[in-house]
Amino acid sequence: MISIDKAKELVIEHRLDRKTVQKRLLEAEGRVLSVPVKAPFGSPQFDNSAMDGFALRWDDVADNDKPTLEIAGESRAGEPWQSKVKDGQAVRINTGAVVPKGADTVVPVENCTVDSGFVSINKARKKGDNIRYKGEEYEKGDLLFEKDLLLNPAVIGALGSIGMGSVEVYKPPKVTIMVTGSELADVEQDEPLKPGQIYDSNRPMLYSFLKKAGVEEIDTMRVKDDRDSTRKAIAAATEHTDMIISTGGVSVGPHDHIPAASRDAGFTTVFHKVAQKPGKPIYFAHRDDCLFWGLPGNPVSAFMTFTYYVYPEICYYLGRDTDFRSHIGRLDKTINNHRERSVLMRVNGAVKDREFTIQPIKRQGSHMLLALTQANGFIAVPPQTEWKQGTEVTFHYFPWQ
Repeated sequence: MISIDKAKELVIEHRLDRKTVQKRLLEAEGRVLSVPVKAPFGSPQFDNSAMDGFALRWDDVADNDKPTLEIAGESRAGEPWQSKVKDGQAVRINTGAVVPKGADTVVPVENCTVDSGFVSINKARKKGDNIRYKGEEYEKGDLLFEKDLLLNPAVIGALGSIGMGSVEVYKPPKVTIMVTGSELADVEQDEPLKPGQIYDSNRPMLYSFLKKAGVEEIDTMRVKDDRDSTRKAIAAATEHTDMIISTGGVSVGPHDHIPAASRDAGFTTVFHKVAQKPGKPIYFAHRDDCLFWGLPGNPVSAFMTFTYYVYPEICYYLGRDTDFRSHIGRLDKTINNHRERSVLMRVNGAVKDREFTIQPIKRQGSHMLLALTQANGFIAVPPQTEWKQGTEVTFHYFPWQ
């Protein structure tokens, strides 16, 4: 068996090339830029008014006490006034409208009095007031955004302002969920359980997790507990998917066919079994164009191995941060791990008496899925470790927290 750290290293070593896709800007929130973006033009693109008011020549008002000027026309947003402002003239102007030729100052409408085609300027502060000058924010060719930037509403707004109706982003992998286990009943069939059956929780759980991660194309399949059926299912899935995630069938029982069947389908084993609890029998394999994750069938084991290994890799292919959001906190009780395996312990981290406190949930069994809902994160306890109450350790939030 290998350590959890070594398993992480091997996963990173066998990453596939990331893919990109053009995404409509209206659908790009939360995606990550795969290319840098440069300005196709300067901003603003032209001198424009920052206020509703009147555009005029500073020389006409600089030394005059409440001068009166002829209103020669109007410059509207999207409809510029085409003539040149002459001596003794002013042009009515809207916010964002082009400042007409000849004008060098805008006086807000609240500082003006209009009467019969003329405007009296009651107050003018300085030359150039209330004008947004061409290129003052950025020039044509300036680098606006580096690649690998997470697209949020502010960035998307900025991209829209330069006319980008679509943007190149990292493409999420296509994923196939493969559920094994003859004892499992499909929750969507709405049929009573037969003797010895249990409902399948792994498929809806992993499907939800993948959607939460940002995966858009997800196929699901159920596989009989025999090697040939499993091999055929794996071979069929590799024709249209980037990543297969199976649950169950990875231990050493007579009906655990995932490792052998995946090799039959052309996959090369990277590792099988990791010194950890839960999820010891986790299996990972690869082909040139596809990855295979064989997760244990117990739902908590499937959840934790997906969380610890698969979710960060989904983030990588999407161009996002692969590290868990973490916090240093103090244990509220002593933890003893006498095993030769690391323990991915489900815990609840919260501020208590002004200090971040970490409390392990009571039920840590790999089949106790309901108990998992009481945790908001986990800690990785190394082998042969005793942490006394009050010890500071690193708490990792579950991805949706």
